[in-house]
Amino acid sequence: MMRFLRSAYVIARRDFSATVLSKAFIFFLLGPPFPLLLGGVFGGIGARVATQTSRPVIAVVSSPSDFQRLAKARDQLAQAISQEAVVTFVYYPPERDLAAQQRQLLASGDPPVRAVLTGGLDNPHLAGAIAGDPSTLGQLRLLIGNARTPEKEAPALIRVTSVDAGTSA
Repeated sequence: MMRFLRSAYVIARRDFSATVLSKAFIFFLLGPPFPLLLGGVFGGIGARVATQTSRPVIAVVSSPSDFQRLAKARDQLAQAISQEAVVTFVYYPPERDLAAQQRQLLASGDPPVRAVLTGGLDNPHLAGAIAGDPSTLGQLRLLIGNARTPEKEAPALIRVTSVDAGTSA
């Protein structure tokens, strides 16, 4: 009986070593984490790209007073819809060589500027990669129009009457 158990132990030890220590078994154990790892990496990259594309950064080269009026119009729009949906403005004072300043701002990556707005509120000019983005152009038109108009205070309270939209017979 003892000989039988010893023989069984030798066979079990050889089979265990051949199975568990083989390359195929090690790859079998390490295989499932790879798709999870790749999914996490590509998901993080996709989230970063989505964040950068959802909120374009516009460099505003103008006088401080024009920028303050434009920033105030942006803040009002952001309160109405959401911060994430509205373009972001970054102020830069005008330099002597405006064309070189535009090229430098568009080439810089911190923050990633998609367009440069020059000319102030009276004669706005946009340069950059915004032409295919109608929502950003629409926002800029709205914001510039609101910044141009005299300041009016928003109503503090809007009365709302709820109406049941039931079917009529």
